[in-house]
Amino acid sequence: MIFNNINNIPAVKDFEILYGGQLCKDYPELVNLDIRIYTDQQGDGQIKYWDDSNDSPYTSNHLFNEIMRSEEAYNKCNFTIEEEFAILAHELGHIVAGKRGEKSVDNLQEEMNADKMAASLGLACHMQVAIQKMIDAKLKPSNNAEMRQRIDAL
Repeated sequence: MIFNNINNIPAVKDFEILYGGQLCKDYPELVNLDIRIYTDQQGDGQIKYWDDSNDSPYTSNHLFNEIMRSEEAYNKCNFTIEEEFAILAHELGHIVAGKRGEKSVDNLQEEMNADKMAASLGLACHMQVAIQKMIDAKLKPSNNAEMRQRIDAL
């Protein structure tokens, strides 16, 4: 797994050092995979958006092996470094599911499956707190019931 940390997000380098070896051992789909990680704030002052980038601190795209951090949503949540690690693991869970061809018609189940990667790294409690912080920040109130179910499942 190679992180191309475009905007030099501090947590990404630490995450790769702490968890990269274990992730590649447990998830062979990640070995030698080049993953671009960047923020929605581009160096030229332009803001890049994905469909849900304004209501989620991080989003991923398994087709392009990308993870993007929404600075606006991220800054509303005041995550600890461990909570950010859990969210990065969650997004990698989406990428692995995509590489495996796993499809879910149920968005909640897809999110809960991605949460399992954070749990596999011992970050379940940090993922729970991160999800609660997203609820508290009122990023997307219509998802709060599903987010609470994710907390309970972890």
